[in-house]
Amino acid sequence: MEIKKTRITINNHLDKLQEDLMKQINELEEEGTSKICQLLSSLEKKEKEIEECQNSILNIKKHTTDLQMFLSIKQIEEDVYSKEFCKLQWTFHNESVLKTPYGIDVDNDGNVFVVGHRSNNVVVISSDGKRHREILTVSDGLDNPMSLHYSGTTNQLLVANYFNSKLFC
Repeated sequence: MEIKKTRITINNHLDKLQEDLMKQINELEEEGTSKICQLLSSLEKKEKEIEECQNSILNIKKHTTDLQMFLSIKQIEEDVYSKEFCKLQWTFHNESVLKTPYGIDVDNDGNVFVVGHRSNNVVVISSDGKRHREILTVSDGLDNPMSLHYSGTTNQLLVANYFNSKLFC
């Protein structure tokens, strides 16, 4: 009988250990399952975010293409408009003052600056084309001037010679 009691005590103790171990295993399994579910949920959210980003990029590409096309069409319309409605305002023919005009630019008031390559001068012509005067000549050091540029921001005229390295401002 004593062996039977000891056997029952040992069996009860082993059953208790088994029960505790099974409880711990179930808790760990539940924790693991919960973590797996959280990871899967997080992955699904990330997958949706990635999909939204991809859709946004496709939309941006689509709209960028549309925007580029819109801007290109606007530029073409502006080019056509300026060619269509640009009328000859006036002409200047006075070979005693201006021979072989090369460079040309306009100031903020509409005055036109022209380089006379063979006449070795720079002539300014009023915006209506009715008045003119020489503002630079050979005596100022011009030697076959080729080009000029008027800077509206600094209100300066830059003139470049062909044969020497002189610049005039």
